[in-house]
Amino acid sequence: MRRRSPLHLTWALATVAGATAVGITTQRPGFVVITFIGGLWLPHLLGFGHHHHHGHGGPWPGCHGRAAASDAPAEPVTTA
Repeated sequence: MRRRSPLHLTWALATVAGATAVGITTQRPGFVVITFIGGLWLPHLLGFGHHHHHGHGGPWPGCHGRAAASDAPAEPVTTA
């Protein structure tokens, strides 16, 4: 199981509390769902969702950056 930071847990609890408050004040299930899903998606939309430390390849698997590309020998291109 992956450990979550205190900020992630706090944000999740704030999202649940916000959805609960909207549910109590408006009594409309649609607003509760929108508030809950929006609260969970907001950090990802703003770019705060995943801060994993990737190797020298960057965030994409198989990407080794410019340094690895310059080290690789060039393959000859042949046309048939």
